[in-house]
Amino acid sequence: MIGIELAEAGPRALQPQAGWVRSLGRLLAVACLGLFASSVFAVHPYDRWAEELGINPNVSYDGTRVMEFQGGTFEMIERRAPGKMYTEMYMGNMTAGVILREDLAKSYILMPSMGFFREESLDDGLMQASNGLEFSEIEKVGADNVNGHDSTKYKTRFKDKEGKGAGFVWVTDTGVPIKFDMIYSNQTAKGQRLTMQFTELNLRAQDPSYFEVPAELKPMTMGAGMANLGQLMGMGPDAPSGGSGKPTS
Repeated sequence: MIGIELAEAGPRALQPQAGWVRSLGRLLAVACLGLFASSVFAVHPYDRWAEELGINPNVSYDGTRVMEFQGGTFEMIERRAPGKMYTEMYMGNMTAGVILREDLAKSYILMPSMGFFREESLDDGLMQASNGLEFSEIEKVGADNVNGHDSTKYKTRFKDKEGKGAGFVWVTDTGVPIKFDMIYSNQTAKGQRLTMQFTELNLRAQDPSYFEVPAELKPMTMGAGMANLGQLMGMGPDAPSGGSGKPTS
């Protein structure tokens, strides 16, 4: 997802693993594409993959996803309502958020610690985040239970513009992609294991305010935006040291 692409550039501790951590982010981007495929990508192959994986674009939920990889772990909060998604990521002492709005065909990257947001086309943003990822195999393995949620386990093989991988995806009977467990290889990383799963998942209606850009955030301009984005990534001497732990609504 777009937010993952931003998040993996965040803490310096993540930078050595950035190439393959980014690839797990692309798997999540594909899950997001599946959730939005019906109306945003009318005849896109992600629509077919979402159907094969049993992803439900109309389910509402919130929960905590934990990503684990060699040398690091981080978590994100995810909220979903029909046609809308909000993701909040913690990067060191900072917080960043991403809003996806199918009804507006827009995505928004939120940087509350710096008072900015960036708007993108939903189509362009998700397609860029997925980096040409394609599944060559999706095979149903059988029923399973993940953290108390009855699910279906799928065996998958995939490739993107930088490498290829294989592993398993679990989707709940209610249509939520709840867990990924993959092995990925590219020119700089061979056989790296990547996992991501909901450690907490709540099926319930969501407050509409989570899917709105906070009024106090300003649109990112090229000059100020790039300077502050560098701070967000920890690349400048004046990088901020703190951030909000909750979404601003």
